Amino acid sequence: MTETVNDRINAVLKHTGLKKYQFALKTGISNTFMSDVTLGKQKPSCVMLCGIANSFPKVDMNWVLTGSGEMLRKETPSNEENFCSNDLTVVVRTVELALQKAKINPSPDKRANLIAAAYDLYIHSNKPENTQPLIRLIASSAGG
Repeated sequence: MTETVNDRINAVLKHTGLKKYQFALKTGISNTFMSDVTLGKQKPSCVMLCGIANSFPKVDMNWVLTGSGEMLRKETPSNEENFCSNDLTVVVRTVELALQKAKINPSPDKRANLIAAAYDLYIHSNKPENTQPLIRLIASSAGG
């Protein structure tokens, strides 16, 4: 198992065969930030995670966030499915809103763990339209 989210992003980078600047361009981040992430100096941003989900649909974002499972999905989602990049965007926005409302600024590791846990809960709750319970859960988890 690849140990950190940074290590897993490096594995995705290697798998794509792209140069760092190309990967950065596809995922919507700066070259400097990409370099910092691959060197372990920074944790990936929400923009980067959503960019990976949108640009590389075969990559399993649960694996990127948690290390569980395999890097690649067995099947590529069809356009008709409510693909994970849309779900991840909802979750990331919900997490950020909850943290902002609670005036909490967790460490990057804790933020990534909150996003992963919220994503898992969201997916297993049949993608509820009302994210208020999720917001309350995130705020209480982040504060503790």
